Amino acid sequence: MGSCSNRGIFPVSKRLRPLEVRFEEKIARCPMSGCWLWTGFTSASKKAGEIGYGAIWSREHQRPLQAHVVSWMLYRGEVPLGKLVCHTCDVRSCVNPNHLFLGTPKDNSQDMVRKGRLNSNSVANWVKVPKEKRAEIANSKEPSRILAIKYGISSHRINAIKRAYEATKRFVQ
Repeated sequence: MGSCSNRGIFPVSKRLRPLEVRFEEKIARCPMSGCWLWTGFTSASKKAGEIGYGAIWSREHQRPLQAHVVSWMLYRGEVPLGKLVCHTCDVRSCVNPNHLFLGTPKDNSQDMVRKGRLNSNSVANWVKVPKEKRAEIANSKEPSRILAIKYGISSHRINAIKRAYEATKRFVQ
């Protein structure tokens, strides 16, 4: 009785089940869309009301892996270095290997733009703001939301520009 081990909490069959078995138990196949929806743990999505990416613990990797990546590994093979597992169906919780493809980060971004999944704030944050415009933004007394519309960039970017200019002024003085 002197043992503090928690090994007896779960039956041996639960602890030693292969990844493939645990993975298959967490799939709901949707006949209408063909998606295999992940019913296990999902990460939080940045958009309200959306389900994030699925995740499952891998003993081999000693960390959780994204469920769609595990699907690729189980049904297609290893993911080459520098490649991502991307969705053709754009359903984050889908793990159907027929709805997945390998691509580079650039391929994934181009796919996102092609399908119109890139919101205007994301595009606005990629735009390089010229130095003279940054100075105008930093010295403006207008609210960030007005400046964002005026310059076609996000209010978050406006605030970042203002903070950077303030930090520069403090450092130089």
